[in-house]
Amino acid sequence: MKHNNRSQSIKKQIGWLIVPLALVLLQGCASERIRLLDDALKVYGDTIRWGRFEDAAQMVVNKPTFDEKAVANIKVTSYKERQREVDEDGKAAKAMVEIRYYNKEIGKEHTLTDKQEWKYFEDPDGWMLTSEMPKFK
Repeated sequence: MKHNNRSQSIKKQIGWLIVPLALVLLQGCASERIRLLDDALKVYGDTIRWGRFEDAAQMVVNKPTFDEKAVANIKVTSYKERQREVDEDGKAAKAMVEIRYYNKEIGKEHTLTDKQEWKYFEDPDGWMLTSEMPKFK
């Protein structure tokens, strides 16, 4: 009888240790995904900022087709993340970005708000943009 009570007590103590450990492991996975999201947003932002739209398109789930001549005239002058929300599980995120740009043929600067939706995919893709790329006028 004493052995059975002791065994149950040990199982209960182990159970109390497993739950926090599992939470720590899940938190670690989520924080790693957040770091990867930071990296993805920076790379995507840099490609848009420097006019490398073909490279940016590689980070979009539904690869866009766009008129290369039209985007060749676009010069981005500023790309600033204004807001970011990440789901609790760290597998989906939304970002609001302000992009300032001008069309070289027209010369007038425009500002657009790009509402981005991101999703984390397990190997091999990682974070991918599930919304559309910005539409420049």
